[in-house]
Amino acid sequence: MTPTCPTCGRSDLRPVPVAIIDKSRGTQLSMHGTRTEFLCRDCDADDIARWLKHLPNPLLPKGDLPTADGHI
Repeated sequence: MTPTCPTCGRSDLRPVPVAIIDKSRGTQLSMHGTRTEFLCRDCDADDIARWLKHLPNPLLPKGDLPTADGHI
């Protein structure tokens, strides 16, 4: 099955590695691995640009990271 963008329906999505982050000790964050997300070149252009700017690092996940106060 070919992934499609849930917003616009495009099917030529870009596979991007996204970091899997968790607290390892206290409030210290650790990357436990990566997962692949398929991003739309139109709808997710900002996320793709952020990933390309910081290559070879994976993209940080969207939303709050698991810190003590729930924010970066």
